[in-house]
Amino acid sequence: MKRKTALSLALTSALVFSTTPVLADNISDLKSQVETKQSKKSELNTELTTVNKDMQSLEDKITSLNTKISDNLTAISTVEGKIQKTQEEMSQTEENIHKAEKELESKKGILSQNLRVMYSKGKVSYIEFLFRSDSMSDFLYRFNTLEDIANANKKLYQEIKDILSTLNAQKETLEKQKTDLTKQKDELTSLKSTLEAQQSDQLDAMQKLEAQQYHINNEIDEQNSAIDSINAEIASLIEKREEERRQQAALQAQELAKQEQAKQAQQTTQHSTNQSSNSGSTSKGTTTTPTAPISQAGNGMFSLPIKQGSYYISSPYGWRTHPVTGVKKYHSGIDYASALGTPIYAIGDGVVLYAGTAQGYGHWIVIDHQNGLYSIYGHMYASGLYVKPGQVVKKGQNIGAVGSDGMSTGAHLHLSLSKGMNGGSFNYVNPADYY
Repeated sequence: MKRKTALSLALTSALVFSTTPVLADNISDLKSQVETKQSKKSELNTELTTVNKDMQSLEDKITSLNTKISDNLTAISTVEGKIQKTQEEMSQTEENIHKAEKELESKKGILSQNLRVMYSKGKVSYIEFLFRSDSMSDFLYRFNTLEDIANANKKLYQEIKDILSTLNAQKETLEKQKTDLTKQKDELTSLKSTLEAQQSDQLDAMQKLEAQQYHINNEIDEQNSAIDSINAEIASLIEKREEERRQQAALQAQELAKQEQAKQAQQTTQHSTNQSSNSGSTSKGTTTTPTAPISQAGNGMFSLPIKQGSYYISSPYGWRTHPVTGVKKYHSGIDYASALGTPIYAIGDGVVLYAGTAQGYGHWIVIDHQNGLYSIYGHMYASGLYVKPGQVVKKGQNIGAVGSDGMSTGAHLHLSLSKGMNGGSFNYVNPADYY
C-alpha cells in the first residue's frame, strides 16, 4: 500500500516537473526575444539621440542663417535708401545745373550785348565815347566806367562758370556714389540669394531628419509593443505553470489524504489485533507524540547566497541613491560586495527559469522555487554562469560566480526575491525576510 501511494505521488510530481523544463525553455526563448528587442530599442535610441543632435545643430545653423538673411535685408534696405537719397541729390544737382546753365546763357547774352554796344562801331566809337568828355576828369570817369562794365561782365560770367563747374563735379561725384551703391546692392542681393539657397538646403535636410526621427520613434513604439506583447506571453506561461503547480498541490493533497486514511485504517486494525492478543492484561508503555513539521513560511525558508565571512552588504533592500546614476530610486534587492569569482549558491531548491544577459544586470540567473517565489542573481559575467534554463538545482548548489557586469560600480552579487509576477514584471520583496 505504501509503495502504491509513493508511486502515485512520484508520478504526479513527474507529470508536473516534466512540463517545467519545457516552460522554462519557452520563457528563456521569450526572454531572449525581449533581450533582442531591448538591444534593437537601445540601438534605435542611440540613433535617435544622434538624429536629435543633428537636428539641434541644423536648427542652430538655420537660426544663424535667418539672422544673416535678416541682417542682409536690412543692409539692402539701407543701401536702397542711400541710392534713393543719392538719386534725389542728383536730380536736385541736375536741376541746379540746368538753372546755372540758363543763367550763364543769360549772362552771356548780356555780356555779348554790352560788348556789341561797346564795340559795334569799332575803336572809333569807343574813342569818340571817351573823347566826348568835357574835361580830363570826365574822360577818366568814362574810361573807368567802360572798364568796370567790362570787368563786371567778365567776373559775373566767370562766377557762373565756376558754379557750373562745381555742380558738374558734384554730379560726377554723385554718379560715382550711385554706381558704388548699386554695386554694393548687387553684392548684397547676390549674398541674399546664396543665404536663401543655403537656408533651403538646411530646411530640406531638416525635413529629412524629421522624417527619420518620426520613423525611428515609430520603430521604438513597435519595439515597445513587441516587448509588452512578449512580456504578456511570459506572464501567461508563468500563470499557466502556477496553475499546474496548484493542480499538483491539489493532487498531492488528495494522495496524502488517502495515504493518511489508509494509515489510520491500518493503525486501527493493528490496534484491534493488539487488544485481542493482550485481552485481560494491562501493559505499561511509552506514548510517543508525533513531531510537528517545521513551518516553511517566514524566516528560515532560504539560505544565504554567499558563504558567511566572504562578503559585506554594500546596499540593502529599499530606497537609495543609485551609485551610478545618482538618482534616488527603489533598490529591488540586496547587494553582497565580494571578490570577483566568489561562489554564488542557490538559496533554495528550484528550476532555472532564465540564465543569460539582462539589461542593467549584465548577466543574471532566475530560479523558480516552485512555491510562488523567484530568486534573481545579477551582475555576473558570461563565464560566471554555471547553470542553464530548465535545469533543476538544489539549495546550496554553486550556480555562478560574483562579477561586476552591467550597471555596476564594483564586484558584487545583487540578489532579488520576487513573489510572483505582474504583467511580465517581478513583484519584489525583501530577501532578508526569508532567510
